[in-house]
Amino acid sequence: MITPTERNKITKVILTTQDEDVIRKIESIIFPEQVSKSKKGRKEEKESLLDWNEIPDKIKKSIEIGLKQAKAGQTLSHKEVMKKYKKWLKK
Repeated sequence: MITPTERNKITKVILTTQDEDVIRKIESIIFPEQVSKSKKGRKEEKESLLDWNEIPDKIKKSIEIGLKQAKAGQTLSHKEVMKKYKKWLKK
């Protein structure tokens, strides 16, 4: 059984590594169906993890609204969002 300490160690490596090969290897283990071999033997990621048709209509509508808002410039900076939701992020 993997211990929480081991799990944290692995998580830290995943979150901090700059080595794309490491990330791709981990990804191929976790999501083997999302990676295919090309003729050159290199792994290529599929375009997305979910097919748009598999997403529930309610979620699609929400995504479409968000994209329209972003195109219209109706966005907040990270700093503004963090300020607004700071009370929920306190440790």
